[in-house]
Amino acid sequence: MTGRLYLDLVLCYKVVFGLVTLVSINFDDYFEIRSVFRTRGHAYKLFKPRCTASIRSNFFGEHVINIWNSLPVAGNFSTLKSFRRTIQSVDFSSFLKCS
Repeated sequence: MTGRLYLDLVLCYKVVFGLVTLVSINFDDYFEIRSVFRTRGHAYKLFKPRCTASIRSNFFGEHVINIWNSLPVAGNFSTLKSFRRTIQSVDFSSFLKCS
């Protein structure tokens, strides 16, 4: 896993669970919890609005949602420390772009 991907997921966790302290980031400015729950995936899935502008795909809130939603059901979201351990064991190679 790349450092940026790891840090993006940790920041996403902090925003979702209200743990951001150094900067003022409001959950509602970046994310929306899915209102329709499916039978697959973890309970903290985020809604990804349709985006037609290619530049918007580079925004933090846009590029981290697919990765966040792909986290395993068995992932531990109870504490930040356990979440960090969870994401270290997940294979994110399908989300990494090759140049």
